[in-house]
Amino acid sequence: MQVVVGAGVAGLVIANRLLNAGYDVVVLEKSRGFGGRLATRRIGNLRFDHGAQFLKANEPREIPFATDQWIRWADKSGAQYWASPQGMTNFAKNLAVNLDVRLEHLVTKIEILRTGYRLLADCHSPSEAERVYLSCPLPQSLKLLKNSHIAYDPCLDQIKYAKALIGLVGFEDAVPAIKLDAIQLNPTPDIAMVTDQKSKQVSNEPAWTFTMASNWSEIYFDSSEQEQKFAMLRAIDRWLSVINKDVQFNGQILQIKKWRYSHPLTQAQYLYSEVFKNLILIGDAFGGGSIHGSIRSAISAPL
Repeated sequence: MQVVVGAGVAGLVIANRLLNAGYDVVVLEKSRGFGGRLATRRIGNLRFDHGAQFLKANEPREIPFATDQWIRWADKSGAQYWASPQGMTNFAKNLAVNLDVRLEHLVTKIEILRTGYRLLADCHSPSEAERVYLSCPLPQSLKLLKNSHIAYDPCLDQIKYAKALIGLVGFEDAVPAIKLDAIQLNPTPDIAMVTDQKSKQVSNEPAWTFTMASNWSEIYFDSSEQEQKFAMLRAIDRWLSVINKDVQFNGQILQIKKWRYSHPLTQAQYLYSEVFKNLILIGDAFGGGSIHGSIRSAISAPL
């Protein structure tokens, strides 16, 4: 048996590789859902991607195990972007369709056996595995290794993650009369990305996602939701004033989403790390701070 800890994109991709190679594989996920940052939220008639907004690649064949019809667009520089119809959660669902994913399995300790590993999870029977892949955000994987008294490259402790606060915005009245691309990257120092979910063909009705910059998110991450919304509205007003000072923002922040481990600020010099025989770390800390980076790490790891 092969066990993957974490059902984000890296975990789902390595699990598919194992399955396709003929191995028995189980994915253990601490949350009530899978996909990690492949996350889509529906609010009434609106639909928002509130984690990963796109994959950046030249061709969809660079994105393994994709089984839906990708939506493509290019920016002014010619860079190619791909999004999943009806939201990035669909990509996660496609990746998980043939897998044994066990939700609400928080792995708390890994024991080394003569023939492999035993994984202890809260309120569940232990799982035994010949090989284990840890695909959660690196700080969580390292905490698990520390709790298990398993040594790893100390340089990995130097890899820190950015936080991200996300605002999901809907409109009761008309949308502000401005032309908005599907994705705007780094439009102001406070805003890392603005996504028009209707232009991206995720929502049938006007819906915008604001991904706040890491420095801004760090400041407000532990504030109350009311304080977060107030500060975010001020940042949105400043952004609109740059585009057109006569435009009035009439939207409403419907929800705030939080990512404690949005993306790594630096990355390892290798695509995966085998910390002990057949105990392997993978994810964006190795392949690069993006969904494509997570995939790159997962397809490089040994089976």
